[in-house]
Amino acid sequence: MKHASIFILAAALLSAAGPAAADDAPASPAARCKALLGQVPFVAGDVLTIDKVSPQGDAGCRFSGLRLKIGAYQAWTVDSLTVDRLDFGRLAAGALPTTLFAKVEGIRFSIDPEKSPAVAYQMRFTQKPFGIPLDYSLDPGTRILTLREFTMQGERIGRLSASEEIGGVDPSLFDTRQDPPEAALLALTFRRASFYLDNHGLIEGYALMPILGLLPDGMQHPEEAVTEAKAEISAAVRQAMGEGLSEASGAALLSFIADLPQPKRPITITAAPDAPVPVAALAAIRPDDTAARTALGKSLNVSITY
Repeated sequence: MKHASIFILAAALLSAAGPAAADDAPASPAARCKALLGQVPFVAGDVLTIDKVSPQGDAGCRFSGLRLKIGAYQAWTVDSLTVDRLDFGRLAAGALPTTLFAKVEGIRFSIDPEKSPAVAYQMRFTQKPFGIPLDYSLDPGTRILTLREFTMQGERIGRLSASEEIGGVDPSLFDTRQDPPEAALLALTFRRASFYLDNHGLIEGYALMPILGLLPDGMQHPEEAVTEAKAEISAAVRQAMGEGLSEASGAALLSFIADLPQPKRPITITAAPDAPVPVAALAAIRPDDTAARTALGKSLNVSITY
């Protein structure tokens, strides 16, 4: 449970800035911040508790001393969650923020000391906190959505970071009251993306168990399941090497896959097409159209180092 729940924690805390009820936004900054607490999905009652809520200027909130229960004796604790650049009126109307800065600091896994005093005492010395910043914005003029940063970083997990730029983003895609219009989705364009991972326990400690749960027979025969999955992914990489992925990048990715679940070095993946790639064009490519797939692979300008 601990391993999968870190992703639940990140989603729950960062979505504290998500849509509020479709009532008028409370007038005072403090009231607006407190109103956000009732909108965190899939938590209710005393599952999520917060010691202190305070406004940060006219467009931000700070939540201190958070505790998210994930079992009878287990919880994630967080020193602080800060959210900024919020449009409270938009949130009250039932739409996700088109611009947001969020920072979660001092994330730790904990055990109830009343239920297991010895384990709780030990974890005071073994747990090392980590943090998650998130920064994105939509330019209404250019309709470019820029994810400047999403990072998980800590002494015991290493660093995972990602950035991305998507064009043709209609504000309707942020309205949670309706399904995304197909026309708006097909109008999207891929402009660039980057991914970096310097693993120091993130994969083994937090990602491996959820992955095993998704693999066929992964929980009963994990080593065999991982070996088979790696072989299938490696075959797909080799196919991509014949469809626009460079030999150097393909070799780097194959080496990374071979070392999983404990990669030995940082991996960096970037994609920077010379011109934005329309999602509609991607959707129109047939699986058997090798020429189109190769042209697409080359146009993405993917570079991988490991």
